[in-house]
Amino acid sequence: NIRTSKDKQLQEIAFTIQDEINLASKSSEGYSREFIIQSKINNEDYTIDVVDNIVYLKTSDNRNSIALPIQKITGNIVKGENIIKKQDGNIYVN
Repeated sequence: NIRTSKDKQLQEIAFTIQDEINLASKSSEGYSREFIIQSKINNEDYTIDVVDNIVYLKTSDNRNSIALPIQKITGNIVKGENIIKKQDGNIYVN
């Protein structure tokens, strides 16, 4: 089932983002790491938005979406290469 597959892939990406942010928040000052977010799901485009400590992922056809709570971050998550850092107790992405 393609829809289930898309839901599962969106979920995996959202959990990856949540995990990266949690790891950075628990890490010591000066922590820095690169992580990669895939650009498409089943050859379909999707969006990543961060609003009020929640990360939202949604397919371009609006049929699949997920929202997960995250720590406060400064910056945006992008498809492709992301750099996450902890400086002055804050989490910065890109």
